[in-house]
Amino acid sequence: MIDSPAVDANAEVREDMSDALTGWTAYKLSGQRELAKPFLGSHDRTTIALTRLDGRLACGGLDERDVRLHATPGSTQHRAAVKWWAFALRTENSPTGNGPADPLKGRPLFEEFTSANAALGAYLTAEREKTRAEADVIARAVLDSAPGLPPRHRCPRGREGPDRT
Repeated sequence: MIDSPAVDANAEVREDMSDALTGWTAYKLSGQRELAKPFLGSHDRTTIALTRLDGRLACGGLDERDVRLHATPGSTQHRAAVKWWAFALRTENSPTGNGPADPLKGRPLFEEFTSANAALGAYLTAEREKTRAEADVIARAVLDSAPGLPPRHRCPRGREGPDRT
């Protein structure tokens, strides 16, 4: 996978949300508050990570159309995270069992988040790969058309360096 600030920020959101789910579920199943440690503080970390991701997505586009394309999958994920957090915080101190705090009741909300997170990650990775491929084509065209550049300095596809032909 090709790294980029937006891809990294998206992974950070996924990690923070996974920590929250782990702690929340352990606490809801056991009733032992100490098992909620991964959950505690995850809300703030997730909020910060989502804000960072939103900023990365806004910076990624070169024009208004690109910004809109980035905003759609990012806002879908943001809404899904907010919905899961609303459920988790509302049920945090509810009794365990089959009542409103049943951990399985939050699973569809979390799956909505993970689906949106994966879709955004795939979109960002595909976009980065496409951009890199386009830059590679331009670089090759420039190198191939450079007058006076010895052939040994022209890099065949997938190779770099002066003596690799």
